[in-house]
Amino acid sequence: VDLQVGAAIGMGCVLAERADRRAADFAAEAIELCRSDGSAEQLASTLPTAAMICWQVGDLESARRYVAEAMPLLADSRRIARVVLLGAAAGVALADGDLGTAIELGTMAEADGSSLGIERELPLIRSLLARAMLERGDVKAAARQALGAVTAARSLSFTFPLAVCLETAALVCLAQPGDSEAAGRLLAAAAVIRQRGNRPGPPTLRPAVRQARAAVAAQRPDCPGDDAADLDAAVALADLVLRPDRQLPADVGSACQ
Repeated sequence: VDLQVGAAIGMGCVLAERADRRAADFAAEAIELCRSDGSAEQLASTLPTAAMICWQVGDLESARRYVAEAMPLLADSRRIARVVLLGAAAGVALADGDLGTAIELGTMAEADGSSLGIERELPLIRSLLARAMLERGDVKAAARQALGAVTAARSLSFTFPLAVCLETAALVCLAQPGDSEAAGRLLAAAAVIRQRGNRPGPPTLRPAVRQARAAVAAQRPDCPGDDAADLDAAVALADLVLRPDRQLPADVGSACQ
């Protein structure tokens, strides 16, 4: 049964990265295998991933159900599964507009993920925190988390987690006066990553990005420049516009001039 569960949840993860709704079916299959032939430990370990998969594809009802079941099972643990669970729960809370809960859960996930060295989960967790803080009106805290997300994503050996971080950084830019040019460049770099990997991102996070693209297009119809594929430049720009002591040079948007 271990191989069957692993295969089902693995396929769910692959499809979820592409926002394919079929991922939720594979997650459900894995959970049912755990219930019928697996152990309680296996179920507790699999539920968080199932919740994350369902949130990633917009099946919030299933995600809420898996989160509710897994929370008491992992309440006293400090392990990867709990970090994934808290991240998924934060994503669901953000989608529900429960900003306080999203920040509380995201903060717990970020603390545990950092202390356990689970670098892969940090870009998304910090992006969720940044978005919740931004929606609550705390732009400085959002900028701090967005910068942390970009830094964590760039430290990984694969690039696709960077897309949501750059998008989040762009949202923060648009909440600050005079940063629409930078936002356009960050969004363009994120779009390149998503197009390369066929990874459109979680449905619940897309509306804000679409609105940001429209806002940038309205303000700067000639953005972005030809350097959109230069991810190092995008990361450097994010660091420039998000850091607390930022001082934007006059040519920050030169690619859009």
